Amino acid sequence: KELNSYTDKHPSIVHLGKIEDMYSLLASVDVVVLPSYREGLSKSLVEAASMSLPIITTDVPGCVDIVEHEYNGLVCKVKSTESLRLSFEKMINLSAEKRHQMGLNGRKIVLTKFDEIIVIKHYLNVINSILN
Repeated sequence: KELNSYTDKHPSIVHLGKIEDMYSLLASVDVVVLPSYREGLSKSLVEAASMSLPIITTDVPGCVDIVEHEYNGLVCKVKSTESLRLSFEKMINLSAEKRHQMGLNGRKIVLTKFDEIIVIKHYLNVINSILN
């Protein structure tokens, strides 16, 4: 109800609702932005990085586990609209080549830190260390 009243007043903001096909949505964007106040490991940022998209996010645990500032995205101060605005401005002013390289760097992070085989192996190692 509250969200609908806000989007009715601001027609440039579109609420997409529940998305079943994240691949198609992410394929249609240039940058993913998640200005989180607190996050666990963000599946949405892992998905964005896996699709080679540059990211803007905040300096909170979970987000900074995926985004390295100026390597695969930009990290802004938490709860700072000014820092977020400056990050948007900086991203917009980067060359297409730099944004593309950031996206490729994000893909590398996902493949080296968050690949399914790596994550399962880590879980098994933790479980085995507890059992031993």
